[in-house]
Amino acid sequence: MSRYQITFERVGRHGGRNGSKPPAPITVEAADGPDLAAQVLTHSRRYLASRAVEIHIDLDAGCGWLIAGFHQAGEFTVEQMPDRVRVLDDDGRFLGGEGR
Repeated sequence: MSRYQITFERVGRHGGRNGSKPPAPITVEAADGPDLAAQVLTHSRRYLASRAVEIHIDLDAGCGWLIAGFHQAGEFTVEQMPDRVRVLDDDGRFLGGEGR
């Protein structure tokens, strides 16, 4: 699993368009590209009128976009976050760090 921060620039008609605020950034854990796309779609649904939506992600470029009805319905950036660190003692008990 990898962690990603998604920062939306615009989603649909009401999420960052015509002076409205874009959706707040989210941090998600995803096993692969399709898993990441599914999580972006789930978070974006409330801003979209169309139900026929495709999510395209270019991890190398660090960006993605939403397509609805053959039109671009949003843009976002993708940043891979550092892996979580867990510190365990010799018996496997949690001592500190992130991700308890």
